Amino acid sequence: FYPGTTDPQMAKAIEVQPGAVIKGIDVDASAVRTSRVRGRVLGIPAQGGQLARTTVEARPLTTVFNITPAQLPTAVVAPDGTFEMPYVAPGRYVVTARAGSDARNPGSDFIGRAVMDVYSSDVANVVISLSARMTLSGRVVIEGAAPAAAERALSSLRVALRTDPLLPNTTNNGVVVNVDGPFAMPDPAVGTQIVPGIPAGDYRILVTPLLEPPTPDEVIPPTLPPVLQNLYVKSVRLGDVDVLNDRLRLQGQPRDSLTIVIGTRPGSLEGRVIDDRQQPSQGATVVLIHDNGLRYRVNERFTFSDTAGRFEIPNVAPGSYILFAWESITPGAWQDPELMRSFESRGIPVRIEEGAKASMNVRMIEKN
Repeated sequence: FYPGTTDPQMAKAIEVQPGAVIKGIDVDASAVRTSRVRGRVLGIPAQGGQLARTTVEARPLTTVFNITPAQLPTAVVAPDGTFEMPYVAPGRYVVTARAGSDARNPGSDFIGRAVMDVYSSDVANVVISLSARMTLSGRVVIEGAAPAAAERALSSLRVALRTDPLLPNTTNNGVVVNVDGPFAMPDPAVGTQIVPGIPAGDYRILVTPLLEPPTPDEVIPPTLPPVLQNLYVKSVRLGDVDVLNDRLRLQGQPRDSLTIVIGTRPGSLEGRVIDDRQQPSQGATVVLIHDNGLRYRVNERFTFSDTAGRFEIPNVAPGSYILFAWESITPGAWQDPELMRSFESRGIPVRIEEGAKASMNVRMIEKN
């Protein structure tokens, strides 16, 4: 990628104006120096009187389209727990160690992860701690809904875990909610199929399709099925800990279960988009972005202004938001923290109350 990187996020954009001729866009594709990575795996279990076979794999944290062997290094861990990967390309990686897994019993393995930065020098201090996979159970409760309506809604929901930060090649662990509310991860009702448990780590709780991960390529505002249109995720707790607006940190088998409360009294937002001349703006992209721990971790509500500059976003989960309106923006670009730094001062704070309609005018961010 221009000017000379294997990481798309480090690439520089090139703007081409009509009739313009741009010169000097040279791409440096010369070879890069690889590094030697050494480390140690802790907590390797014993099997049959000896330590279980343990392997280590590193994957780039950023999206690369053509992965080379130096960007996907692997190693077998020595009996003393040490490992070495001699040829690792520069970049940021998640390193995963696995022990005790085999084709007949994939759910019994031990697993551990660590994030590793490789620059221009060797790395000698990567430490990965293994732990047994875990299970997680809980219940979804819909406030004030009649039993029949609650059953229809619950059967349309899935509860999922998403690594935070998002790690490549990780399992979603999504499960269907039973009609009376309980769920379990992994789901024991999959017959004879063995489903791996949950590795230790940090996660976000998702309840799809009410609370979904970011979808940057979403061009048309998504619509929910009628049975879910007035519902939203009100709270998620593990015991007394709020894990809706914060991470779920799993370091050992949890003693408590999850309780997910689905609210039935959403708010809404309406208003107008105006330009710098105080005139209504048609076709602006209006985005309501969470102003809490959910920002950049879930999908955001958006719509478009009509011929009179009006917009409406119905069925909004109560909470704090920031409202933006762009004359033109790539769908999902508001999920990029780097891009949003330049727009923060142009957003308007909005508080959506339960069962109430908020009204707010917003000035359009025009194209430069």
